[in-house]
Amino acid sequence: MMPTHTIKMLVLLLMVLAPLQGCVQQRQRPVRSEADLIQAAEAFQAEYVAGRYEALQVLIARMEKELDDYQQGHTDEPPVLDLLTISGGGDHGAFGSALLDAWGDVPPGTTGIIPRPEFDIVSGISTGSLIACSVFAGSDEAYELCARTYQEATPDWVSGRGLSGLLPSSDALVDTTILEEEIYKQLSDELIRQIAEGRADHRLMVVGSADLDLARMRMWDVGRIAQQAVDTGDYDTFREIVMSSASIPIAFPPKIIDDALYVDGGVIGNLLGGRDPIWFLRLVRMWKARHPDQPCPKIRIWALVNNKERLEPRYTELRWPDIAARSISAALHAGTMQTLQQLWLMSELTREREGVEIEYRWTAIPQDTYLPDAYDMFAPSTLETLSALGARMAGDPNTWQTLPPALD
Repeated sequence: MMPTHTIKMLVLLLMVLAPLQGCVQQRQRPVRSEADLIQAAEAFQAEYVAGRYEALQVLIARMEKELDDYQQGHTDEPPVLDLLTISGGGDHGAFGSALLDAWGDVPPGTTGIIPRPEFDIVSGISTGSLIACSVFAGSDEAYELCARTYQEATPDWVSGRGLSGLLPSSDALVDTTILEEEIYKQLSDELIRQIAEGRADHRLMVVGSADLDLARMRMWDVGRIAQQAVDTGDYDTFREIVMSSASIPIAFPPKIIDDALYVDGGVIGNLLGGRDPIWFLRLVRMWKARHPDQPCPKIRIWALVNNKERLEPRYTELRWPDIAARSISAALHAGTMQTLQQLWLMSELTREREGVEIEYRWTAIPQDTYLPDAYDMFAPSTLETLSALGARMAGDPNTWQTLPPALD
């Protein structure tokens, strides 16, 4: 989710400069006819259904492997399926990346702190998709690199395009060349190979981008895409897909992948984990059908929100740009909180109907956190504050909440 002042700026520029449409050269993409789009929508739906079933198959195999390791004495603890879903939040990802990195340094046996798991399922939107890559790779080095990338980011990672960027015939307001170079350094060939290894070990990683033509959330199985990258040597497609999830519309250039136009997945939803209301039921019932004599492993849900639980109160001027910006911010924020509620309801429904042990936890930037009033993305004061906060909260047993956020 973008800060309100950023949304306000984008809305104002879009309306003021609209009459100048066509004054500059713009990127071209193939025109898609109505028939092409109908066919694409049908293919999308078929791929979604097949992908959902494949994901369940992967996770069942993961649960079987962990159960077998436990029964053979290779591990001391019964199997647990850990799911982590990470929200967007722009440069507020400094909070989540620092928390996850520092979590790994908490001494084992610390009262009230569950050791950082090797997550079986990791999903991310926008800045959350970038963090998810390091989480899924799983090494201490990957976590540390991700946190350091946010800590060392600077405002010059993004810059205005001048008049050409301001005109609506441009595809974005800012130049993200440096930003993408830095992100792609983090998404190294070695990191992508580690992600491919995780997929081979029956773990699942998904990032979401918004397909603007179809107005649908494309949930990319990037673990499988990482395997394809290793097989073909084409690592850039993986990077483009992850970057598409973080391409803030209007501000950042969209990504064109297989002729489709993709922007930040937060346009459609800021958390992937709760999009299918009966997903856990399907998973548990598939397990019971295959293993009627074995109890289903415990499931732990972790949701990390790179924003505050509630928007800060702020006076809204009686002007349409202020009204539009505040309305968009409120809608995006409310959607995130509603998804957290839905995740909790999913877990409760599955527990009650199937008798499976499910734990639900979520965290966000504390409401009383003071954030410097910085208008630049990647302002050092903001990054320092959020990084220190995340690192401190990693060792606090009260960081993860077990009840959903209350909505008005």
